[in-house]
Amino acid sequence: MSGWHQSGNYIFFAFGKCGSTTLDHLHFDNVIKDFDPDCELINDYLQDKNLNPVVFIREPMDRFFSGMFQFMFVYSKKLNIELPDTQNAWIKVWESVLELLNFDKGYPIFNDAESYHLQHYLKNLNKIQKEFAVVETAHLTPYIKNVLGVDAPNILNSANRYGSAEYKIYKELFRTSFYKNKYKEIVINWIQPEIDEYQKLMAEKG
Repeated sequence: MSGWHQSGNYIFFAFGKCGSTTLDHLHFDNVIKDFDPDCELINDYLQDKNLNPVVFIREPMDRFFSGMFQFMFVYSKKLNIELPDTQNAWIKVWESVLELLNFDKGYPIFNDAESYHLQHYLKNLNKIQKEFAVVETAHLTPYIKNVLGVDAPNILNSANRYGSAEYKIYKELFRTSFYKNKYKEIVINWIQPEIDEYQKLMAEKG
C-alpha cells in the first residue's frame, strides 16, 4: 500500500512496485494512507513542519516488467497453470496479455490493482510544494540504513517473492521475449513519457 511514512525528521513515499511494501514492513508512522494524485494531503501535512520528504522511484521499464510479471504470475497460480519455458510461448503470452490490457488499441486500460503497479504517476510528484529528494528504489535499503540506522526488510523483492525457477524466467525469457512481441513499440511509446520524467527527477533531485 502506498502512502507517506514518517520516522523522525524524514517522511517517505513509494508507489506500487517502487518499495511501498518494504515501507509498510518498516512500521513507521503511516501519516497519509494512500496516494493523493493532487498532493493536497502531503502539502497540508508538510506545512510548518521541519521534515525531509524522500520519494523512492524506480526506472519505469523495470517497474513495468515487475508489475507485469506479478500480474501474470498471480493469474497463473489462480488458473493452476505453469509459466512458459520457451521464448515463443512467452511471446504469445505477452501478446495475449497486452491485448487483454487494451495495448493493441494504442492505450492501456487497467483495473485498480493493475493501475497501482503499472500506471504512470511521476508527473504528479511535481505538485509537491516542498523541496524533496528522490532515491532510486534499488537503493532504498542502504538509504534507510544510512539516514535512520534501520535495517529495511527486503523480503518482497523479486528474488525472494518467486522461486528460483520463476525468478530465472523473470530475469531472462520474460524480458527478452517482450522485445519480440508485436506490441512492443506501442508499450515503449506509452511508457516513454514516464521514462523522461524519471530521468528528469533523478537529474534534479536524485
